[in-house]
Order: sequence, then C-alpha cells, then structure tokens
Amino acid sequence: MKRQQESFTTMRKTEESEIKKMEEAEKKRLEAYQSKKTLERSKREAKKIAHKKVVSRVLGKRFASDLKVNSLTFLRDVGMFRDNFKQEVLEKDVMPWLFEQTSKFVGEMDSYGGYPSTLIGNYVTESSSTHTKEVQAYADMIKARRAAEQKAREDKVTEKQRRKAEREAKRKAEEIARLREEI
Repeated sequence: MKRQQESFTTMRKTEESEIKKMEEAEKKRLEAYQSKKTLERSKREAKKIAHKKVVSRVLGKRFASDLKVNSLTFLRDVGMFRDNFKQEVLEKDVMPWLFEQTSKFVGEMDSYGGYPSTLIGNYVTESSSTHTKEVQAYADMIKARRAAEQKAREDKVTEKQRRKAEREAKRKAEEIARLREEI
C-alpha cells in the first residue's frame, strides 16, 4: 500500500511538473502572441501618425505656396494699397481747397444753400461710381487671369493625354508590325 501511495505521489508529482511545463509553455506562447499583437498595433498606429503628418505637411505646403500672392491680392482687393498722391495731395489739400472756393463762389451768388450740397452730392456719387467701376474692372481682370490659368492647366493635361495616346498608338503599331513579321 505504501508503494502504491509512493508510486501514486511520484506519478502525481511528474504529472504536476508536466502540467506546469505545459502551462509555462502556453504562457510563453500567449505572451509572445500578445507582444506580437502589441507590436503590430503600434506599427499600425505609427503608420497612421506618419500618414497624418505627410498629409498635413502637403496641405500646409499647398496652402503656403500661394500665400504671398493670395494675401497681396486680397489686401489690394480690400483697398489696403492706395495711391498716396490721391490720398495725401488730392483728398487732403486740393479737394478741401476746391470745396472752400466753391462755397465762397456760391455764397457770392446768393445761392449758398443749394450749390455746395449739390456739388458735394455729385462728387460723392461720382467718386463712388468710379470706385465701383475700378473694383469691377479689377475683379474682371482677376477672373480673366484665373480663367486663363485654368485653361492653360487644362491644355497641358490634354496635351499630356494626346502624347500618351500617340505613344500608345505607336507602341501598338510596332507590336502589330512585329507580329506580322513573325507570321
């Protein structure tokens, strides 16, 4: 009975040691699998981050490529760049003097109340219509320039397509000629 108990305990110990070895092997495999999975996940995340960086860099370059031209055009359209002579001399010196002389002249004619307001009103309407015409002419010029640039881009693309079609036709003709020579 003691022998049986001893043999049973030795069998149990060997089975337990085998079970432990198998559990350790399974644990190592699971850890390897988990580490591999984590590595793949981190690689995928790194790829996503790199892609985002590339896309943002390309967008930034595309935005900044025409930034100077676009900003200067916008500032000019808004009216930040003006003729200094017109502002400093004409509007500050000449026009006030002209208005003053006009008011004196009208006062001498006993029609002080009507003429200056009419003249001022006419000047304001004329100035605003002139400004509107200049802005519209500039907008039309910009529109024409952009249309010309777009047409140039389209012509370039069609020319590339035409050359590609010619190369393809030439290649097919050469292939047909080679096949005919073989036949």
